[in-house]
Amino acid sequence: MGIERVKFQARKILWGPKATLGDLGILAGPIEFNIEPEVHEVKDDRTGDEPLALILKSSKVKIKATFSEIDKTFYKTLLDGFGLKAITPTGEGATEVIASGTGQNGVNLSANAKMLVLKPMGKTDADKSEDFAFFKAIPKLSGGMKFSGSEQHNVEVEFTIIPDESMKADNNKFVFGDWSQVGLAE
Repeated sequence: MGIERVKFQARKILWGPKATLGDLGILAGPIEFNIEPEVHEVKDDRTGDEPLALILKSSKVKIKATFSEIDKTFYKTLLDGFGLKAITPTGEGATEVIASGTGQNGVNLSANAKMLVLKPMGKTDADKSEDFAFFKAIPKLSGGMKFSGSEQHNVEVEFTIIPDESMKADNNKFVFGDWSQVGLAE
């Protein structure tokens, strides 16, 4: 072990279809990455409540980030198909708006899931050696929006990671490292 493994490493968030990932912009704080395992405790009544083994049943993977570059393009890029929708009214001279309504109730959000990559700042696009790549991410606004004349406008977004059925079971949620390698998919 050595001090060279201690890192302060800012990352940018790339989002979209695998072939056309785009930077989501300036962040107003650190990116949070959580893996929440759900386990079953194997117990023997003879030993009381002490677990003899833990069996992994599943794990929830979530990413949370607070964004500062907020405009119509941000909402359209990130949340179109996930509870918000870009629409253009039919009237003459109408302009596109970002909307939410009951017309999206019942939509399977997983069908719109996109790739999310946490890329270290300073690494070239070709260098994927320290990327965290999440193959299917579903975003949702999680912290609400605050409008103020004295504070910066930020939006907190939480991404839920779901399994990508086109990938092998051992790596169908995310990988750390070069995610573009052949052999990760089924």
